[in-house]
Amino acid sequence: MDYDKLTLEEIKKGYCFDPEEKAYVCNYCEHIFQLGHVYPISGSFFEPEQAAAKHIEEDHRGQLRQLLRNDTRYSTLTDKQKELLTLIHSGMSDDEIAKELGISVSKIRRQKFTFREKAKQAKLYLAIFECVFEDEGVNEKTDDLVYK
Repeated sequence: MDYDKLTLEEIKKGYCFDPEEKAYVCNYCEHIFQLGHVYPISGSFFEPEQAAAKHIEEDHRGQLRQLLRNDTRYSTLTDKQKELLTLIHSGMSDDEIAKELGISVSKIRRQKFTFREKAKQAKLYLAIFECVFEDEGVNEKTDDLVYK
């Protein structure tokens, strides 16, 4: 997956729209869902974007699973953090998660707080990054900032 070419929304969804192909494309297996076609999945019929989303759920077992399994230098999550996020996403209570992992409820709550803080840091960093590179521009030849 080329994170540089995908928007945040496309990364979250697991598929993107390719205007040249006039199709939705799975980020993981590059399966194509052409506009103007209807796709049969699990006994129902879906338009291309719906089919791409259904494909992520059924063939890749969900978007969160794919994002957590993605071994890239951009993912800084530990295996324990990935396990905790999976349990949180499953709808388990803090008490149930603590029992499952054999740790205290306060540790679960502390980690949830840490996740929220990291998300805030990431948002602020992204906003700063976009302001700098949109307002100041990038020199195409050197990839250095061009100062005005």
